[in-house]
Amino acid sequence: MTISVKVKPRARRRSLEEIGPAEFQARLLSPPTRGRANKELIEILAAAFNLPKSGIRIIKGEKSRQKVVCLEVEGKKALRLRNENYSDED
Repeated sequence: MTISVKVKPRARRRSLEEIGPAEFQARLLSPPTRGRANKELIEILAAAFNLPKSGIRIIKGEKSRQKVVCLEVEGKKALRLRNENYSDED
């Protein structure tokens, strides 16, 4: 399954919001240097979708704020967000 993610690095709080079908907005605390924001994005997606970090790959936009991310799901397991909107403050 692929999703589109708009990333906002250096945000005040960390969150992931669904803004459309297979479209998300991620607010990240990390700066966009040395892959820190990408690493944090993978961590937040893994937590939100209850997947291992190894099952998430950025397939397009590694150096862009607009990314296409592949979520690798085994079999026909249903994939849903744990909550509609995910944030660390919950």
